[in-house]
Amino acid sequence: AELPESVKLGSICTVGPIRHDYMEKTINPEKDLRERMSVLPPDEFEGVLHPIFEEDELTLILVGAVLGAIVGGIQVAAYLPLMT
Repeated sequence: AELPESVKLGSICTVGPIRHDYMEKTINPEKDLRERMSVLPPDEFEGVLHPIFEEDELTLILVGAVLGAIVGGIQVAAYLPLMT
């Protein structure tokens, strides 16, 4: 027995983009999230974002320290000749 055309994999796959477009138009999760996040007080906003970056927090701090040291060294090298 052969599957009807409406049940075949090719026809099911073409429904995905249509369903995605419909979802974006009707519930628009990006807009909803943006609106809800914009009304949060700063401490609650940080509370939402902190768990996302918590896993990489040490890496972010170390990269910031290294970049800060590099920029600081460049500034010292650039202004040291001007001070003599």
